[in-house]
Amino acid sequence: MDRRQEIMARAAELIERTGYHGFSYADLATHVGIAKASVHHHFPHKEDLAIALLANASEFLRSRQREVTELKNVSAWDRLTAFFELGCSKACDGRVCLLTSLLSDFVDLPPSVQKGLRETCEQEVAVVTKFLEEGRAAGELGFVGDAATRAAFVVAVVKGSMFCARALGPDSVYHNLEILRRGLAGS
Repeated sequence: MDRRQEIMARAAELIERTGYHGFSYADLATHVGIAKASVHHHFPHKEDLAIALLANASEFLRSRQREVTELKNVSAWDRLTAFFELGCSKACDGRVCLLTSLLSDFVDLPPSVQKGLRETCEQEVAVVTKFLEEGRAAGELGFVGDAATRAAFVVAVVKGSMFCARALGPDSVYHNLEILRRGLAGS
């Protein structure tokens, strides 16, 4: 992993734990083990770092969609849970996914970061919409209404569950997913 990637990985971890405003470049430099000036060399402003992290998140969503789509002999629900698996697993150690954490700071983010976050969240909803449409077409999901509207609801439940897990424990995420599964199945 090169220095830029290392900085980004540590920054993502810090954001997932403390939010965009919860750490400084000095904190980041300490976590990476480099001088603060080195962080500024790669990312002159925190806004630049956030935009780079969102670009990575967008690529991750594309990659994860491909991986999950290629899963064979799995139900529509299994595809959805596989898609959200990494983000939900972060709740087990007190984190939330990067997008969820940034959403908590949305009103205080620079406009360019808000724009990138909005676009990445829309991308995530589009992926979930596709999985829901495929599941309904296959007769595996029996929800009523528009798939895109339902996908936005699914994403909101998953992200909200990650936040609540900080107080209620990680099992609460999986409890909420089970309720969501039953609702999407039409039961």
